[in-house]
Amino acid sequence: MADVRITWHHEDDSVNLERSQKTYWTRLLRAWGERMDAYIAHPIADAEPYAYNERASVGFLAAGAWLAAKNAVAIEEFVVDKSGGGGRHKAASTGRCDLWVSFDEQHSYICEAKYDWCSLRRSKSQSLFSGVSTWLDEASDQAKTYAEAEDWTVALVFMVPYFAPGKSTLRVPRMTDDLERILGKDHANWAGHTGFRADYYPVQDREIVPPAGGGTWYPGTSLFGAFRIVEDDT
Repeated sequence: MADVRITWHHEDDSVNLERSQKTYWTRLLRAWGERMDAYIAHPIADAEPYAYNERASVGFLAAGAWLAAKNAVAIEEFVVDKSGGGGRHKAASTGRCDLWVSFDEQHSYICEAKYDWCSLRRSKSQSLFSGVSTWLDEASDQAKTYAEAEDWTVALVFMVPYFAPGKSTLRVPRMTDDLERILGKDHANWAGHTGFRADYYPVQDREIVPPAGGGTWYPGTSLFGAFRIVEDDT
């Protein structure tokens, strides 16, 4: 079983998360990892669950949300009033957010997700997650179009590192440490955001040789989440 390593960041003074919010999301993220563990252990699983696409990744996150609290619910492709109705019914102008999560009557979130691969074949001067801040901004702006004042939104960015064919043997703990070092160095990734980074690398303690015959290897994924509360513009 892989541990999900969760790091919280606070750089947006307008966003103050309650302890209960962090608790719910921590439970969700750990359950997200457990659901992916279950998929990997299944005898017919033929690929890493996080390496498919955005829709599959959101699906595993939704599965984790159902396990985060007794009354938690989650719906993918949730219908919302695109003009800011935050509705649970169809309106004149509707859209679909990627995921709606509710833990209880006081805690619900409109989520928009982005998904990207990042090659581990890069120069030392390049940040592995250099595009995260841009993706978070874009997802946050998109989520806001679905939300009413006082609604919580969460921008989600799934980043999937990969090795192209020919990469040499590597121990994943060293790679994971490198990811943390790079993120710390390129602190601009989090400029203006309050949220989390969750690392899921299911092969941390094994020596890994990328597949023979030219296959691409995906050691894990890092999920970034940025919270915002929609302000009343009136």
